Amino acid sequence: MNESEMKYAVSQVGNAFYILESDKFIQNYNELKTEFAKIYPNFNIAYSYKTNYTPKLCKIVNKLGGFAEVVSDMEMEIALRIGVEPKKIIWNGPYKNAKKVEQLLIMGGTVNIDSAYEIDLIADIAERYPNHRLNVGIRCNFDVNDGVISRFGFDIENDDFKKALALFETHKNLYLIGLQCHFATRSIDTWKPRAEGMLNLIDKIGIVPEHIDLGGGLFGKMADSLKVQFNTEIPTYKQYAQTVAPVFAEHFKNCDKKPMLLIEPGSALAGDCMKFAAKAVNIKEVRGKAIATLL
Repeated sequence: MNESEMKYAVSQVGNAFYILESDKFIQNYNELKTEFAKIYPNFNIAYSYKTNYTPKLCKIVNKLGGFAEVVSDMEMEIALRIGVEPKKIIWNGPYKNAKKVEQLLIMGGTVNIDSAYEIDLIADIAERYPNHRLNVGIRCNFDVNDGVISRFGFDIENDDFKKALALFETHKNLYLIGLQCHFATRSIDTWKPRAEGMLNLIDKIGIVPEHIDLGGGLFGKMADSLKVQFNTEIPTYKQYAQTVAPVFAEHFKNCDKKPMLLIEPGSALAGDCMKFAAKAVNIKEVRGKAIATLL
């Protein structure tokens, strides 16, 4: 932003504001997608709305063909208002508004069930709409050897996971469109185990859904001054792709129909695309340290 643009922004919104670099976001999105897709072509991005649901960013994702990954009815409404087709909305999260879940399912969106109480919720909706195909996914939880017990989804060794699977036998209008997992750690060491874990699961249950979603938890681009604050290597998009995509390419190499591989980046795409601008009314130096007073 040059000086004249800065002055104009101040005249319109005041002395403090965020600057969104849309071009950088688009570059990040395309680079990440390209790195995965050149190894496993049936790949797409489900952008994590909770990270930054500035409508401009969400519209960019929609224009580029990505999915909207939402965790609240507010985020779902944002996606619908900016023109995202319901079939490209995926609702995750541990708690969901029952009426909004019903609305999204009837419109053709996907709801990933996360815990036992949702089994009864989905069963009730299925019974009341017997002539509607309802797209439902299951969030899966298993050990990826990161020393952390994840809170997301069903333990795949637990009876509740079996009950969730049984929904699709009991209610023929329910369609198991996807399986999803999410682990909070951003370490690249967890990405191959989560890919292998999901593929082992579909082999075990004998179901290949339309899409397999490995969730979020990726590092994004950052300055070297920020990288040194972490006690781990900061992987590139290419390194994440080379860790995960070959696992899928090998597993499905002899299959005519390959499931879509989804990931849910948020800060990995948007983290370096926002800057905060504020007017400095004073800068003083105290024992060699500069201290600014912002308006």
